[in-house]
Amino acid sequence: EAGRQLQEGMSMNKTVMEFDLRLTDIGQENEYAINQILHNNRERVRNAICQPLKAVKTTETGSDHYLAED
Repeated sequence: EAGRQLQEGMSMNKTVMEFDLRLTDIGQENEYAINQILHNNRERVRNAICQPLKAVKTTETGSDHYLAED
């Protein structure tokens, strides 16, 4: 039950990248699923960092700002 609740909570979280599951006594399936979620969160951040940036002129200040392209 606790493992399922933890897995459900982690599936809604996109920011946690590390979580120590050693003392949680959750099942292997839940532990695997949570570790996959953590891996996906780390990949999401890594991909966002590696995206090419493009310069965008702002109309208010005229300065260059860099935005990641989608």
